[in-house]
Amino acid sequence: MRSFRRAAELDPQLAMAQWGIALALGSNYNLQADAPQLREASAAVQKALALAAKASEHERAYIEALSKRYSNDPQADVQKLAVDYKSAMRELVRRYPDDLDAATLYAESMMNLRPWKLWTADGKPAEGTEEIVATLEGVLKRDPKHTGANHYYIHAIEASPHPERGLASAARLEKLAPAAGHLVHMPSHIYIRTGDYESAAQSNADAIVADRAYIEKSGAQGVYPMMYYNHNIHFLAAAHAMNGRYSDAIKTARELEANVKPHLKAMPMLEMFMPYTTVALVRLRQRDEMLKATEPERELKNTTAFWRYGRGMAFAGTNQSDRAEAEMKMLQAKTAAVPPDAPLGNSTARGVLQVAEHLLAGQIALARGDQKMALERLRQGVAAEDAVSYNEPPDWDLPVREWLGGALLSGGDAAEAEKVFRAELAKHPRNGRALFGLMESLKRQGKNSSAQMVQREFDKAWEKADTKLSVEELYGTKDKTKLSTNRHAPPLRFADARLKTGVRLHYAEQGDPAGHPVILLHGYTDSWFSFSRVLPLLGANYHVYALDLRGHGDSDRPASGYQFHDFAADVVAFMDAKGLKHATIVGHSMGSFIAQQIALAAPERVERLVLIGSATTVRNNVVLELQQAVETLGDPVPAKFAREFQASTIYQPLPDDFMDRVVAESLKLPARVWRATMTGMLAADGKTKLGNIKTPTLILWGDQETVFPRAEQDLLAAQLPQAILQVYPKTGHALHWERPEQFVHDLEEFITRAEPQ
Repeated sequence: MRSFRRAAELDPQLAMAQWGIALALGSNYNLQADAPQLREASAAVQKALALAAKASEHERAYIEALSKRYSNDPQADVQKLAVDYKSAMRELVRRYPDDLDAATLYAESMMNLRPWKLWTADGKPAEGTEEIVATLEGVLKRDPKHTGANHYYIHAIEASPHPERGLASAARLEKLAPAAGHLVHMPSHIYIRTGDYESAAQSNADAIVADRAYIEKSGAQGVYPMMYYNHNIHFLAAAHAMNGRYSDAIKTARELEANVKPHLKAMPMLEMFMPYTTVALVRLRQRDEMLKATEPERELKNTTAFWRYGRGMAFAGTNQSDRAEAEMKMLQAKTAAVPPDAPLGNSTARGVLQVAEHLLAGQIALARGDQKMALERLRQGVAAEDAVSYNEPPDWDLPVREWLGGALLSGGDAAEAEKVFRAELAKHPRNGRALFGLMESLKRQGKNSSAQMVQREFDKAWEKADTKLSVEELYGTKDKTKLSTNRHAPPLRFADARLKTGVRLHYAEQGDPAGHPVILLHGYTDSWFSFSRVLPLLGANYHVYALDLRGHGDSDRPASGYQFHDFAADVVAFMDAKGLKHATIVGHSMGSFIAQQIALAAPERVERLVLIGSATTVRNNVVLELQQAVETLGDPVPAKFAREFQASTIYQPLPDDFMDRVVAESLKLPARVWRATMTGMLAADGKTKLGNIKTPTLILWGDQETVFPRAEQDLLAAQLPQAILQVYPKTGHALHWERPEQFVHDLEEFITRAEPQ
């Protein structure tokens, strides 16, 4: 604009100077011209027409085409004028096919008909987009260094399914006009879409330097220093966040906030930048800092809504669900106060804040242990995020799939979490948090080779990050599920105890000797190792014993004594030997029936009872069929038989090394112990006695259980007076193997819960 105005001063008869003024005053891909601009543009193009006689035929064609864009009538249909201009530019290109500037301006005229909506959300080109791309590619084929064509091509391709097509233009453009801040910035639109967050950050850092120099030299005011310059800072903060440089992200976000805050009343659209400090704090899980942030001014509805959201996330992340719920209600009230058509970037503010509501609701549900509701709301959040209009940085810049994938991992559904993290990486390539989540998902499925490959990707993506990631961070909650990969698990100690029942029991022990005692009883042919995926997650405040029951693991294998009352007597004798007056007894499968027997025989010793994969009786067709196979066993027990038996009890894939060790533990048992234990289990029938168990009881059952059906769980819950039944979705018989984090959460919550009434 300044150049064209200066040209008009130097040569008042220069028609193309007036043409340039009119062109620059019009709408562009980023901003719609207002009424005063359109009036001035119309006047300028009329001057150009008046001076056109002195221009060349080629120049007159430019002026005549641009005259279609403006009208003296303030009520004129601006969109129709834009279409007329596009049609005129098409004719100009037809007349002058070798004029690359004309072709570039023709492409821009098409782009301005639907700014930022050249591609649908599912990656399909809008009407005219393919012609725009083809036109610009035609220019670049003949002149790869055409500044305008490279600029517009980046915009034309960035929201497409293949933004990498713009990499060559990005590399060229950053060198073509080093003093033009916006053009220096433009490559970052491609870099951020292709996962090169370091280059995206550098482009914007360089653009900020260029723009500062321009603003200081020119004294520019208005839209450019307020919007374009701060857009660079916004983009820089977003690139830092994706690159794992959170201290830089927060520092830059606060600089952005300080820049725009004094100008909000004069230019309200600047509010779109204000919430980014909250975004950065939530992304970094800086909950204390978020709660220290002061409430924004009341008239800043969007900023205040984000502030409420951030506070809610901080409270939910520290398991203060009631306080998080209160913030949620205030967020909803603020959202309702926002006009339905109020913009936030390229989206509606309500559309963006709807994502915040779903994500916060999901985290509140997760904090309350409601996994089903958490997943439902987080999936709604993903859908709402995907419905937000395209922009860079995104108008909603907290990828909900990171939280959804984390919630799925926390519930033990590693296979589904893998799908979610892969979908997030398709949307945001090389997102370090998504790579970390994918790596963890693969590890938990035993896909070790793939996990190692993703580990290398993650290490490269996160090599310059200033923060370490943990599994706990993915879940978005603090301490409740004890999931941090950085958490120091209590050390395991192994020992033997010689009992008054005449046997020696081997056991694993961990935790505070003064802590609440918890005794873990494994299933048929297992050992203490059955709880190896659980022990590292349990709090150090619990004094935990994982026993090798008689005949199993590294304990004695007497010639007889394999009925439930024998096993139960050993456990009580173990408690005597350790000076335990009472304990929470946790039993899986066979261990759950032993736990029932202890509660019947010595109720005063059982503070709480947790039954995993249990029933009212062992006897059913599945177990009887297994007995028939066990009766045929000889020594050594075939490894194939042991592996098929153990594999038949699981639904979710488990790591190969874990399953190998489980099978190895089963193979420690001679065939006679397999047979004697099976016979002893089938000899018991406790149905008529269950009503005598008054102990608070938690029944845990996977809905893909293959041994004991749902009907048995309902019957068990009905017969135990103080029982709670909890069902794990997509989980098999050994739910503490498949969902160790969720199991630990439920176990610890049950232990600390008040006595049922």
